[in-house]
Amino acid sequence: MMVWFEHVMTGIPPWIIHLLISGVVLLESMGIPLPGETVIMAAAVLSTGHFISVSPLGIAVSAAIGAIVGDSLGYWVVRRFGNRLLRWLHRRFPRHVGAEELAWTEHVFARYGFLAVFFGRFIALLRMFAGPISGLLRMPYSLFLTANALGGIAWSFVITYVIYYLGMAADRWLSSAAWVALLVFVVLAAVAAVFLRRRIERLVRDYCAAHPDSVDVARGRLA
Repeated sequence: MMVWFEHVMTGIPPWIIHLLISGVVLLESMGIPLPGETVIMAAAVLSTGHFISVSPLGIAVSAAIGAIVGDSLGYWVVRRFGNRLLRWLHRRFPRHVGAEELAWTEHVFARYGFLAVFFGRFIALLRMFAGPISGLLRMPYSLFLTANALGGIAWSFVITYVIYYLGMAADRWLSSAAWVALLVFVVLAAVAAVFLRRRIERLVRDYCAAHPDSVDVARGRLA
């Protein structure tokens, strides 16, 4: 089974893997709820065991390009065409792009600006809305691009290399069962994601309960 898996994975051309990473991250950065961070982590683990023919540097660069380009596209689409992108996202993904999520995210970006764009790259909900909300708030593009580029590069390199080196360490202890290391990373990542998501959901609920007018404004943007 492992021999077959390794044979299949190593047969995938590196350019397809780089394109997949960039594409998923790019779409997530435009507001589409895709698992960009999970794709990066999976690629980093697979590269640790040499299941795919890509380096951690290539993974990080591909993710950074997707993040920067995706955020910029989201920024300009909303700045040029207004709320159309947000309305489309709401219709297609109502569970992820709702009035409460939009109201809280707009509050965070309006209050923290540059820092929200930079650190928001590490938080799924803010990562999805960074470009569109920054365009909606008409943040100066030079400021947005600086925060977006720095955040995208920091996020992609930190995620890739942390997982890669953890995988290297695990592989030395589990050299004959590298799949166990992959399973452990997937489980830990899932637990961390669930914990963070619940924390963000609590923050969203608390903010919206205290600011119903902001929710009404956000609902109007999505109508």
